[in-house]
Amino acid sequence: MSERKGIFFSLDALFAIFILLSLVLLLSLLSFDSISEEMAMVSMHAQSGDAIDTMAKTRLGDIGSEQIARHLYSENLFELSDNNKTLLDVVGALWVTNYSQNISLASNVSRLLEPLLPPNVNWAFLIDNYTLYNTSPLGEGYFVTGVSRRLASGYRLSEPVIGFVARAFLSTIRGRQASAYVFYGGFVGQGNLTTYIRNIPSNSTISNIYAEFNLGSDAELYINGAHCSSLIKSPGDYAVDNWTLPGCTGSILPGEDNEFIIQFTDSNASKHFVGGGFIRITYDTEQMAPPVTNSMRYYFPGINGIINLYDSFYVPGNISAMSAHLHFKSDQETFLNIGNHRVMTAVGNESTQTIDIDDATLSSMLDYQNISLITVPLRMGIIANDTGDANLSNADVILITDISGSMNWRIGYDDSYPGTIRDCDDPALFNSDTQRLALAKCVDKSFINIVLNASGSRVGLVAFSTTANNYDGLTNNSAYLESRINSYSAGGGTCICCAINRAHDMLNSQSYEGRRKYIIVMTDGIAGYRCTNSGGWVIDSSPTSYSRYGLDMLGEQGQSVGSSGRIVRRSGGSWSMQTSPTSRTLYAIDLRDSTHGFAVGYRGRIIEWNGASWSIDSSPTSRTLYGISYASDSRAFAVGYRGRIIEWNGASWSIDSSP
Repeated sequence: MSERKGIFFSLDALFAIFILLSLVLLLSLLSFDSISEEMAMVSMHAQSGDAIDTMAKTRLGDIGSEQIARHLYSENLFELSDNNKTLLDVVGALWVTNYSQNISLASNVSRLLEPLLPPNVNWAFLIDNYTLYNTSPLGEGYFVTGVSRRLASGYRLSEPVIGFVARAFLSTIRGRQASAYVFYGGFVGQGNLTTYIRNIPSNSTISNIYAEFNLGSDAELYINGAHCSSLIKSPGDYAVDNWTLPGCTGSILPGEDNEFIIQFTDSNASKHFVGGGFIRITYDTEQMAPPVTNSMRYYFPGINGIINLYDSFYVPGNISAMSAHLHFKSDQETFLNIGNHRVMTAVGNESTQTIDIDDATLSSMLDYQNISLITVPLRMGIIANDTGDANLSNADVILITDISGSMNWRIGYDDSYPGTIRDCDDPALFNSDTQRLALAKCVDKSFINIVLNASGSRVGLVAFSTTANNYDGLTNNSAYLESRINSYSAGGGTCICCAINRAHDMLNSQSYEGRRKYIIVMTDGIAGYRCTNSGGWVIDSSPTSYSRYGLDMLGEQGQSVGSSGRIVRRSGGSWSMQTSPTSRTLYAIDLRDSTHGFAVGYRGRIIEWNGASWSIDSSPTSRTLYGISYASDSRAFAVGYRGRIIEWNGASWSIDSSP
C-alpha cells in the first residue's frame, strides 16, 4: 500500500492572519525507502515553503488572464488599482467578509497552489480553524511532517480590512470610479455582433471606453445606434488590438442597457468574428456598492449571420437551479451544448424561435455539482448539410446592383464628389473615399462565389439606373458573371422598382417549381423614381441628396424626413426644402392633416408641425424613436430603441409601459 500524504494550511486571525502550510502523513503507513525520515521532512518543509512564498509574492495582476481574476473584476470586488495585492491579501480580503460566495471565491484562489505541489500530496487551506479548501480529511493516524507560516496583518473575520480610529457614519459618497464590462469568449461569430453592457448606475458620469479584441477583419463599432470608431485590425491571425475611445462616451446612457454592435467590413463572411476580447466602460458614481445577489446570468451575444459560438461562463458558487431562454432565427438545425452535454436541438425554419429550458430539464441532463465553482464551456451552432452550403443548393438568385450616377460618389459621404476606384484586394478598399460602385462590384463577386459554391445553385444579374435593361440570365458560370460585373459603369437615375420587376420576370420565366428563389438588391438608397399604377415611371426632382427615411402624403401633398434632420415638402407637383428645427436624423413622420403632424428620430427627438412650421417638442426619452402614429386629435404614439413606447395626450408626451 502506498503512502497517503497531505499539506495543511492554517490562518489564525485576531488582528492578523497566520498562514500555515503543513505536510500530513498517515503514521501507520509511514515508510522511507531511500531517504531518512529527517531528510523527508526537510524536503516536505521546503516544498511547503516554496508554495506559500509563491502565493505571498504573486500579485493579482499576474493572474489577470485567469477566469477567477476576470470574475473578481467584473463583480467589482477588486479594481485595476488592486493589481499589486498579493494572492494572500486577496484570500484574506474575501474571507473577512464572512459572505458565502466570497468565501467560495477565496477557496478558488487558494486552489491556484495545486500545480505547485507534488501530485501525490493531499493538502488543505484553513483560516482560523475554518477549512477553506481541503483535498483529504485530517484525523487520527496522520501527522505533520513540514510547516511553513506567513503573517498577513489587518484581517479579522467579519471586520473591515480598512478602518479609522475616529467614529464616523457614512450616508453618501461624493463619488468613486468603477468599471462595467462585456466579454467576448473564445470565438464569437460568424457575422455582425451585438452585445450589451448593463448595470451602470443612473447617476454615473462616463469617463472612458476601452476595447480590446482579436478581430477576424476590420470592423466598425456602433454604440446605441451611433457610429463610434473604425476598428482596424493588425496583420496576423493572432493579433490583439486595443482602442481607447473617450470620444464615444457621450453615446453611453447610464441606467440603460447599452448596445454595442461590431459590424465587419470584409466581404469574406468567414472573417466576421471576435476571437476573444472585451469592452470596458469606466465611470464615476455616487453609488456606494453594487447590490449582492445569489444568482448569475450569462447573456448570449447577438449574431447576425451564421451562429458559431464557442464561449464559457464561470459559476462562482454551488448551483441550486438553472434555466435557459433562447431567441433565434435559423433555417438550419441549431444546437446548444453546456459542458459536454447537448441540452437543445431545434429544427431549422424560416420563423423566429423562442425556446425555454427549465430547471427540471437541465438538472436531468447536467450534474450541477460537477459544474459548480468552475468555468463551464458553452457551444452554440448549426448543423448544415454535408456540402456546407448553408442550404443554398438548388437556389436561383437574382443579384440586383445599382449603377446610377450616385454610385460614382464616395462611400463615406453624401456629397457628389467622385470616389476613388480601387481593386478588391486593395487594403484601402473600405476607406471613406472609395467609389461606391467599386465596392459594390467586389461585394457582388464575393457573393457570387459563395452562392455558386453550393451545388446546383444559379445566379442572374440585373444592373439598373434610369432603366433595368442591363441584365443576364441565370447561370452557374462564375467567370462570365464576374466579367459582366467588371463592365458596370455609373450613370443615370435610380429606378429600383424597374430592377425588382425585371428580376421578378426573370425568376418567373427561367426558374421552376421546387427551386428556392431569391432577389438581392444592392443600392445606395437614393431613389429618384416612383412607380405608377400602370407600371410606368415618373422622375421626381429631389432638392437634397441626403437619405430619406420617412414619408407621409395627404393626397398630392406631403413631407419627407431623413438624415441630419433634413425635411422636404411636396406641394404643387414638386419638392422643396423645409426649414427644420433639428440636425438630428429623423426616421418617421405622420401627418394628421394639413396643420397637425409629428416626426421622430435620433436620441428621442420629437418635432411638431402646426401647418406653417416645425418646432421641437419636449421628449421624455433619450432612446432613438423609429415609428410614429397620430391616432387622434388628442392621442399619438411613438416607438423606438429597446422597446421604448411613448404616448401623447394632446398636451405632452410620457413613457408607456412596454411588454
